[in-house]
Parts: sequence; C-alpha cells; structure tokens
Amino acid sequence: SVPICQQLPQALEPAVAHQINQGHFRPADPQFITEWVNTQINWAITACVLEKRGSLASYQQQLTDLILRAVLPNPISDQQLERP
Repeated sequence: SVPICQQLPQALEPAVAHQINQGHFRPADPQFITEWVNTQINWAITACVLEKRGSLASYQQQLTDLILRAVLPNPISDQQLERP
C-alpha cells in the first residue's frame, strides 16, 4: 500500500508527463514538476491548517497562478489567469 502522501504525486506524474509530451507544459523532468507542485500544495496546507495563517481559499488563486506560470510554456498575462 502506498502512503497517502505519495498517492497524489504518483497519480499526477503520468498526467504531467503526458502534458509535457503534448507540448502543453514546459519541457522538464515530469517527476521534478510533480514533486514541486506537490510541495507547493503541502506548503499551503501546512500554512493554513497547521499554522492557521489564513484559509486555503486565500492561497488558492496565488498558488494556482504560481503553478501555471511555472509549468506553462508561454508567459501568461494576468488577464488570461483571471477567472470568469
């Protein structure tokens, strides 16, 4: 059985590799990107739940923008990041 902390990265890595192969993500090592994304999510959970520094909702947009800017191949403008 896989520890719960490894289930998300194991599920994400093939999807990340597929996105890289399709040219949707920057060319990089899929395991590195997966672990980096997982680390960002864990940081937000730790900050919000354990350290009570705010709500997950308050970090959600910031975290989403950070991850998209890091993995998408072309720089994206703030307008493209805005949600309808």
